[in-house]
Amino acid sequence: EGGESLGMLVAQGQQLKIKHVNSCFRAMMKWPDDGIPYSHVHTILPDYLRKPHSNWVDNAVRKGKLPTSLRQPLRSVEVLRGDGSIMRCNLSVGVLTKSIEMTSPQCLFYALFSEVPASDGPESEASEGETGDNWQAVAEHLYGNNVASTVAKGDLPPPELYSEATVLCLDVVDFTKQCMAMSPSEVAAWMSGVYTTIEELLHKYSVRKIETRGDCYIVCAGTQFCATDSPDNQVSRVVDFASELKTQLDGVGTRIRVGIACGPVTVAFIGTHQFAPTMCVIGDIADMAANMEHTGRAGMIHLTDYSARRYCYEKSLKVDGIGEFVAVKGKTQSRAADLLSTAWFLDSDTMKFLPHSDSTVTRRVSI
Repeated sequence: EGGESLGMLVAQGQQLKIKHVNSCFRAMMKWPDDGIPYSHVHTILPDYLRKPHSNWVDNAVRKGKLPTSLRQPLRSVEVLRGDGSIMRCNLSVGVLTKSIEMTSPQCLFYALFSEVPASDGPESEASEGETGDNWQAVAEHLYGNNVASTVAKGDLPPPELYSEATVLCLDVVDFTKQCMAMSPSEVAAWMSGVYTTIEELLHKYSVRKIETRGDCYIVCAGTQFCATDSPDNQVSRVVDFASELKTQLDGVGTRIRVGIACGPVTVAFIGTHQFAPTMCVIGDIADMAANMEHTGRAGMIHLTDYSARRYCYEKSLKVDGIGEFVAVKGKTQSRAADLLSTAWFLDSDTMKFLPHSDSTVTRRVSI
């Protein structure tokens, strides 16, 4: 189902020394519960893949960015299990330490693995139809039910236009500073835990993951990517997702900054027919959610005034007040900052409104 587990591997430097794997990856690869039996990524690849893989890595490091073919899910890649057998999988590759140059030996890369099951029959490999079904399931997990069949066929889905959807941007506070104080293995284990928590809550609240950039997540709701993603409660689900995520991560010493905006949104798919596409969200509302996060505060959820009022409407709450006036980059030709009304979410029945003065007013909303 949508919450299926993915194997995760984290590697360091241009040589891709394996620093961390999660329990799901160990099970897939038939590795022991402790230790890492293979030192580098190339040692888990079949011989025919090692030279092209080395070329891909060298080109990416030289250019300072991953090519699309490595950033997006690759289909039916073969890797060597611990017992010498071959595992076919779909995988995505990304850079974990976005603030560190890819040429640095401290740069961390990650790969997410989804196994393509072999045929249960005695003859040979899975049939074309079975492989298609497996990739369909992976596409549903990565992109949502509404476009999975298109992606699974290798086609590029058309843009999705929504008159109203809710976009959330979140970022880990002091990510670079904390990375510098940890070993690469500690960073990998830390971020693996953060990613796992986020993925579980995305599934719980039916929130759609759009893209990941190192420690930054962009998600949205109200696009009906699955049966329970209703437009009617989109803001409240996103806020509840962010609130529970903040609570869980606070409990393990990780603080996040969150920005939320609601309005017209376009979900676009960028890529080629050879590889699965990149998904991104486009429009003023996406920019506004990012600005809410940038101008936000550690451990708090920052909403546009409209998003806050819609949350209260969805929860059948009454709220009265004016949001804090925060300097947010505007759309004027001079690129001057505009003063926009915003709000802070505290808990399920409290909204915090700061007027354009030094005083702080906390208004309790009631049913």
